[in-house]
Amino acid sequence: MTASIYGDKLEDIETLNFKIHDDQSVPEKHMEVADYWGWYDYNEDDFTMMIYPQRFLLDMCFPAGIKGTEDVHHGKAFRLELLKK
Repeated sequence: MTASIYGDKLEDIETLNFKIHDDQSVPEKHMEVADYWGWYDYNEDDFTMMIYPQRFLLDMCFPAGIKGTEDVHHGKAFRLELLKK
C-alpha cells in the first residue's frame, strides 16, 4: 500500500510504501519514533487513507475508538512497516 504526504509545493510530495508489520502488538504507551498504523475498511475491502505515525492518532478518528469500531466489524487497525526505497 502507499500513502502520500503533502507539503506546500509540488516537489514536497513524497510517496511512501508500506506493508503490514509482522508485529501487531498494541504499544502500551506512545512510541518515541514513528510507529505507523493504518485502517483496513471491511466495506471497502481495502486500506483507507487513514495512516498515522502513532496508534493514538488513528484511535481518535473513531467515536468509539479503534476497539469499539473493530468490535462491530467495520474494519481493523494494522501496524504498518515503512519499506525502504
